[in-house]
Amino acid sequence: MDGAGVQPEGDRPGKRQRPGRDRIQYLGKRVRRVGKRSVELPVPVLDGQRQRYEYFGFTRGGIQIRYTVSSDNIRHALKQTDTRGISFVPLSEAEGAAEFMCRQNEKRPSWVTREPENVLAIAATANEKAVGMKKDGVLAGYLLTCNEGKEIREMAVEQPEDMEKAVKAYMEYAGTEEIMIFASAYDCILN
Repeated sequence: MDGAGVQPEGDRPGKRQRPGRDRIQYLGKRVRRVGKRSVELPVPVLDGQRQRYEYFGFTRGGIQIRYTVSSDNIRHALKQTDTRGISFVPLSEAEGAAEFMCRQNEKRPSWVTREPENVLAIAATANEKAVGMKKDGVLAGYLLTCNEGKEIREMAVEQPEDMEKAVKAYMEYAGTEEIMIFASAYDCILN
């Protein structure tokens, strides 16, 4: 879906008559005008941190869910989850990792094209560590982690029933008491 958008705005010091209001209205009208003129741009978007954007008919266009999983959660909710056979390796060392990552990406309801030639390099430049999850020695999922392994920014598994195993095993592998997992609202397996 195509859309017209305006990036987050900020108030300039010294221009404080009506902080941002005139600018927001102007930008909103401008984006709507572009959207009306073109069939190719049906969705105007104005993004930022301010609630006042909603006063002008704009609302957040996406939802990101953040889960916090602690060792208490693992002990109580995933006590019966068997992680035998689950292991982790740097994704770049797993055979066929880039193609696997692209295939998993394209299974999502909404995705951006990723090329196998550069997908691992992209993850590395975003300060993410790409970790491959193996099940009985075969690549079965991947995680993009950051913040010293305490955050999982992206996660995919071949079989949905392996998601809980992956979370529990990863916490053991990373040696952390708590992790944050970020997920898109449409990620049915994680949610």
